[in-house]
Amino acid sequence: MEYDISTAPTMRDLFRRVFRRRALLLFISLGVIAAVTAWTFLATPRYKSAALLRIDSKNSSPAIPDALKDLAGAAGGLGLGKDELDTDIGVLK
Repeated sequence: MEYDISTAPTMRDLFRRVFRRRALLLFISLGVIAAVTAWTFLATPRYKSAALLRIDSKNSSPAIPDALKDLAGAAGGLGLGKDELDTDIGVLK
């Protein structure tokens, strides 16, 4: 069984077929996108999470803020900026 390359469809033929059926392809694509969007918003969530942040105004250990200030000097090696680390230290105090 030999394959005759002269009867094979060219890229131009394939593009013409796709172009002729562009409305059908558009409606199918929009239908799939609409179905996925509807399922995403209507699906029941499976996971829940909760967080609680407690900040005491009492200073329980005076050594911790001093150690954190020393860490602020080494923040450049950790990829943190001084402002970011100072903000985090302020929350911890």
